[in-house]
Formats: sequence, C-alpha cells, structure tokens
Amino acid sequence: MDKGLTLLELLLVIVIIGILATVGVPLLTTAKYNLSLKETTRSLMSFILLAKNKSAKGEKISLDFSDAHEIKLCKGNNCYCDVAEYSFKISNDIFLTSPLDCFVFDRGFPKHSSGAFAAETITLRHAVTNKCFNITISRTGRIKINACE
Repeated sequence: MDKGLTLLELLLVIVIIGILATVGVPLLTTAKYNLSLKETTRSLMSFILLAKNKSAKGEKISLDFSDAHEIKLCKGNNCYCDVAEYSFKISNDIFLTSPLDCFVFDRGFPKHSSGAFAAETITLRHAVTNKCFNITISRTGRIKINACE
C-alpha cells in the first residue's frame, strides 16, 4: 500500500487553492471597504443626532461641511467656526458631499444658515468601490440612511 501523495494530486490541490484565493481575496477586500463605509455612515448619523439632541435643549448648533473629510459641530449660528466643540473625521478613501457647507439645528429642527426650515441629504461615497449611502435629514428632523441608487 502506498503512503503519501502523488505529484499529480499535489499539483491539483495547489491549483484548487490558487483558484479559491484568486476569487476570495477581491471579495474580502470589497467587503472590507463596504463595511468601512457602513461604519462611517452610521457614525456620522450618530454625530448628526448629537447635534440635533444638543439643539433640542434650546441652543442653536451648526454643522460645518466645508471640508470633505471633517465635519465640525459648533455652538450658535456660526457656520465656519475655527474651534469646534466636536469634530468628526472621515478617512481619505471616503468622500462626503453635501449641497450646503453649513447646516443649523434650532430646537431639534434643521435649518439653513438663512433661517429657513430645510431638508438635507449628505452623501458618503467610497473611492475604491464607488458604493455610497445617503443620510437624509427631513424638515421635521427625522434622520435616516439609504443606499444610493
């Protein structure tokens, strides 16, 4: 009785492992990027909820979106503050786009810096996978996450 593997069996196992690695590694990398985007989107939503809840106590809170990789939370109607009370940093492989540079919460309701009630959609897009999520803030202050189409 022979013990051990023949050269053909060994080569067959190596080829199967190579095929599985070729298919599996890109899938794992894409999954890692998508997970990073989801985590950042949820964390940003929590950051926006922090601003909304702070404003519900009676003070105006502004969110400064002028930087694509950092969002600043400032007290008052001051949209472009140098020193933020809190800031939220976004990694370099995720891009944030917002139609406005500034957004204000007044008593829990979203407003433009002009004072008009407003709805806002913030988009986070991953640079590698091009997958994106929208964070939508309605005029009533409801905040939800949707996948981009």
